[in-house]
Amino acid sequence: MSLIVGARYMPKLQHQDLQTSAQQIARERGLDTDSKRKVYLPVIRAYRVGPELVAWADGKNLRELGIYRQTGCYIERIRRNGILANPDGDAVLQMGDDIALVGYPDAHARPRPELPQR
Repeated sequence: MSLIVGARYMPKLQHQDLQTSAQQIARERGLDTDSKRKVYLPVIRAYRVGPELVAWADGKNLRELGIYRQTGCYIERIRRNGILANPDGDAVLQMGDDIALVGYPDAHARPRPELPQR
């Protein structure tokens, strides 16, 4: 419990902006759009399932959605109600799920308004 509380509040106590830090790390590793070098290692990013994605999914399972064809990324994990699971093709996304998408930087750079980044 204390680890969770520490991970949640420590950056605020240290006056760190995690989004700015993440962007700086991405620039340092050549993952930003202005980078001259191309990185071909997969990247994992977390997204929160919101109303736009639920409406787009319309009750379809992951197999029917074809997330890879739409985004170029795979859903590696789903966290629902604090439980981390490896999804199969029959999983259905629900409001508030956290999903981990794995893909190459170019795939993550594509605009996806229905997937707000965590």
